[in-house]
Amino acid sequence: MKEIGECLRKAREEKELSLKDIQEITKIRLQYLEAMEEGNFEAIPGEVYRKGFLVNFANAVGLDGQQLLERYYQIKNELPPSIQPVTDKEKKEITRGSAENAKRQTKRFRLKNKANFWAGIAIIIFIVVSLCLIVPLLNVGSDSSGDAQDISRATEARSTVGEDNGNREDQSADEKTNVPEEMVNTQVFPAPITVYAEFTENVWVRVKADGKYIYMDNGVTFTKDSPKQVWTAQESLEIRVGNSGGIKLTFNGKEVDVLGKHGVSQTYRFTPEGLVAP
Repeated sequence: MKEIGECLRKAREEKELSLKDIQEITKIRLQYLEAMEEGNFEAIPGEVYRKGFLVNFANAVGLDGQQLLERYYQIKNELPPSIQPVTDKEKKEITRGSAENAKRQTKRFRLKNKANFWAGIAIIIFIVVSLCLIVPLLNVGSDSSGDAQDISRATEARSTVGEDNGNREDQSADEKTNVPEEMVNTQVFPAPITVYAEFTENVWVRVKADGKYIYMDNGVTFTKDSPKQVWTAQESLEIRVGNSGGIKLTFNGKEVDVLGKHGVSQTYRFTPEGLVAP
């Protein structure tokens, strides 16, 4: 299992994400994320949670969660016969998608570092100017006319510094405000289709991302105590639920307002544009 843990860690570091960033995206406890990177899946209670956590972690760092889950079963010698090997075409698509996600993450962190750099420069300039004003005032003589002149100069200088600092703060705020929206979305939503699921009752779920099943084709049953799940896809995401009244779905940060009925099965289909009408 150390092979899988190393794969997760390497993908996370390539995107310059911390484990706390992954915790924020997937809502998985930090101790379980650390255990997965160490290959210690036994530290996670229950096989259902292990599979779900692994798929969520992999998707969050731009990997193919289903493919990594297949590798997990191979190592455990429990590969289900229904799993089909990943084709060369799918591998190329996965690699291309990971590269694009990594590029967006790199741009976002560069913008953040640039803003921090200019903020640091503004602080240094403020400290230097303040010292230049304070030291002469300490050495002012007893001559009243000299005092008045120094006070006048200090007042004018502080006014100028205030205007300069105000301009710098406005520039810094503009830089932070003008960060492209797609850069911000990359941190929260790792794929064009990102769906969060929260459970209020026992719910059987089967998920198909870009034509491939997550949790196998027989699905998984979640309870109200199960952690929030995150499912991602590039082109299409199909979610089949057995109790549509016991699940809440959020698509790219917006809650899906189509609520099902308790005990009634329903299928939700998403594209990058949103929920597809049945």
